[in-house]
Amino acid sequence: MTRCVRVRGIGASVLLLSLAIPAQDSWGPLPAGPDTVGFRTEIRLDRGRRYRTELDDGATYGGSGKAARPILVNLWYPAVPSDTPPMPYRAYFDIGSDDPDVDRFAQAISAYAADVSATEMLGKAVADLDDVEGALWRRFLDLSTRAHPDAAPRPGPFPCVVYHSGAGSSFEDNSAFCEYLASHGYVVVGSAYPAANGRRFGVDAGDGSVRDMEFLARYVGELPYVDWRHIAFAGHSAGAQASMRAMLRPDCPADALVLFDSTADYYSLRIPNFRYLTEPALQQPGAYVRPMLVIAGPEATFEMCDQLTAADRTYLTVPELGHNEFILQGVLRLRVQGWLQEARSDSEGAEARARDVAREPDVVRLFVETCEAARLFLDAELCGARGPCDARWAAWAKNALGGAAPRVALAPAGQAGPAPYDPSAGGPPSPRQLRQVMAQRGVEGLIASLESHRDREPQSPVYDSTMLWGSVLYDLAATERLDDAKALHAWLAEIGVDGTSALRFLARMEVMSKRNDRAQDMLRVALSINPKDARALQKMAELEASPAASTGR
Repeated sequence: MTRCVRVRGIGASVLLLSLAIPAQDSWGPLPAGPDTVGFRTEIRLDRGRRYRTELDDGATYGGSGKAARPILVNLWYPAVPSDTPPMPYRAYFDIGSDDPDVDRFAQAISAYAADVSATEMLGKAVADLDDVEGALWRRFLDLSTRAHPDAAPRPGPFPCVVYHSGAGSSFEDNSAFCEYLASHGYVVVGSAYPAANGRRFGVDAGDGSVRDMEFLARYVGELPYVDWRHIAFAGHSAGAQASMRAMLRPDCPADALVLFDSTADYYSLRIPNFRYLTEPALQQPGAYVRPMLVIAGPEATFEMCDQLTAADRTYLTVPELGHNEFILQGVLRLRVQGWLQEARSDSEGAEARARDVAREPDVVRLFVETCEAARLFLDAELCGARGPCDARWAAWAKNALGGAAPRVALAPAGQAGPAPYDPSAGGPPSPRQLRQVMAQRGVEGLIASLESHRDREPQSPVYDSTMLWGSVLYDLAATERLDDAKALHAWLAEIGVDGTSALRFLARMEVMSKRNDRAQDMLRVALSINPKDARALQKMAELEASPAASTGR
C-alpha cells in the first residue's frame, strides 16, 4: 500500500496556471454543521486485481501487466478543530505518490480531472484556455473549500458514505456535498473509478466501479473512527447507476442508497440505452431491500424503481436543475460563467451566459435543499433520527409537481407503482401515472385528461417534457400501436412539444458509444412516428453512409 505525498502530484497542466497565493474567494452556501472538516488523499493498491493503462502502451502505469490496481482514496471526515486555514480548491488536484510508477498514474489522472473540471467551467481543457480564461481558471482554483488537509480526526465512530461521481466527470465534482456531510458527522470516501480495462480515465460505472466501491468500504471499515455497521452508497448519474449495481452483490455493505439524477429514471424500460442497468436490476428485484432516496427532475417516471418493491423508496423531484446542477460542479459553473460575463460582456455567447447568471440564485437554493434532503435521509436511515426527515417529506409531499419547490412521493415496500389517478383531484396525471391512464382510457382519453387541466397547471412536466413523451411514444411504437403514437405525436406538436427529439438524443448517445446499429434502430422508431422528422432523416443518412460500428453492451 502506498501513501500519497501531497503537493507533488498536482499535474503539469494545473501548475502552469496555478499560483501559490492565499485563497480569496469562497463558495459555501451549504450550511456547515458543528464539525471541522478534515481531508486527506492517498493512493492505495488493490493487489487482488491487475491494471494497466492502455492510453500510452503502459508508460503511465502497469506496463508489465502485473501491477496492482491503484485506487485513489479521497477522505472527508469530522476533525478536531484546526488552526490551519481550509485548503483552496486546487488542492483537490494535488495527488501523487512516493512510488514512481504510481506517481505517473497520479499525475495523469490529476491532469485528466483538471481538464474535465476546466471544460465544465469554461468549455476548454486547461492547455487550451486563453489569457482571460486562464486567469478565471486560477481564480477558480483559488476558491476556498471547507476542508482542512490532514487535520486530526475526531474519535467517532461515525457513519460512512461511499460516493461515486458520474461518467465524464472528475473525482472532486461534488466536493462541497462531501464536505457538508463531514461537517455533520459523516465520513465520506470517494475515488476516481477509472475504467477497469485501462482504456480511459473516465469512470467505469460497471463491475470495475463496484469493486472499487467495495475496496473503499473495506478500507474505511478498518479506520477506528468509522462505524462500519452503518454505510451508505451515493452517486450521481453513472455513479448512481454504479451504486445500484453494487447493491446487487449479496455481500454489499450498504444500508441505504442516495441516487442523484441517475438518468435512467426518465426513460421507458423498453428503451435499450439503459438495459445494462435495468435488466440486471429487474432480474433480481429482491436484492434491493435497503431504503433508497431517488432524486431526479419532475418529469421522472421512476419506472424501474417502481418495480423494486422489496425496498422503501423515496422519490424526490427537484425543478429547474440541469443534470450537472445536482452536484457542485454544475453549480460552480454558473459562478465561473458570471466571472466570464464580467470579463467579456460583449463577446460571443454573452446572451447565454447572462441567462446562466440569472439562474444562479435559484439553482443554488435548490442545490442546497437537495443536499440537505440527502443528509436528512441519511440521518434517518443510518443514525435513526427520523423526525426531521419525516417532517421534511410531509411538507414537500404537498408541493405541486413542476412548481418552484422540491416534491416528495413515497413508495413504501410492497407498493408497485403510483396511486391511481383521481381526475377529481384537480390536476393532470403525474408522469408516473401516464401509462396507467393510457391503459385505462386509451390515447384519446389520456389527451382529453391532459387538455382539461392544461390551463390550470401549465407548469406540470406533462406539458413540456420531451424525455417523458419520447418514452411514451417509443412504448407505443414498440408495442405495435403506431396509429396511437402518431395521434399522440400530433397532439404534442399542437402544444409545442417535439415528441421525437428525445429519440434523436438517445440515438446520438448511441453514436457516441460507437453503437451505430442501435442508433439507427432508435432513428427508425422516430421516423415511423414522424416520417418528416428532418433531423432524424439527416442523421440516418449520415449513419447509413458511414461504416457500421457497434460495441454492444
